[in-house]
Amino acid sequence: MSYLLDEDETFSKENVGKLLYEANVFWQKKRLVYNVLVGIFGIICIVNFEIYSLFILNVFGVFLYGITANAFYSFGAVYDNWLILNSNGNKSLRRNRDLLFWVGTIFSVLLTIFCGGIYSIFL
Repeated sequence: MSYLLDEDETFSKENVGKLLYEANVFWQKKRLVYNVLVGIFGIICIVNFEIYSLFILNVFGVFLYGITANAFYSFGAVYDNWLILNSNGNKSLRRNRDLLFWVGTIFSVLLTIFCGGIYSIFL
């Protein structure tokens, strides 16, 4: 039994590895931009709507929201990696990564503003 790969398969495995690396570098670089933008709008909502009623449960909620937002952000990278692996490197989100990133970021910012506004109604 031979475990050696032929040249075509080796090239394909290297190609998949490069595509996975490229995808992960993209998503990790963009995570900082995402966190800063969502964080800025989160701070604006806290200052505008919760300044007089800020207590420990609100702080806990902010941290929980940040963790949840980052978990949803990670779905872009996970889906990109899944697509590359299941297509043996023939497909990826390479052309659509920026679009997907900005649509997700804008959605998260709008959700942050909406949640801050809804929360302030029930105070």
